[in-house]
Amino acid sequence: MPSICAWFEERGFEREWVTEPEHRQGVGVHRFRERPVPLQLGTRVFSFVGYDRLRA
Repeated sequence: MPSICAWFEERGFEREWVTEPEHRQGVGVHRFRERPVPLQLGTRVFSFVGYDRLRA
């Protein structure tokens, strides 16, 4: 999880809370502290896939 936290922090997010490293799965909270940039019309934010692609 440290690499994910670093990725967020390099992009203007401030770490609020992260689970302790001894936990098997990690959860974290980051808050964006920079000035937001509006998205252009038609910008895709998420791409969802079905289970058929996840199982492959």
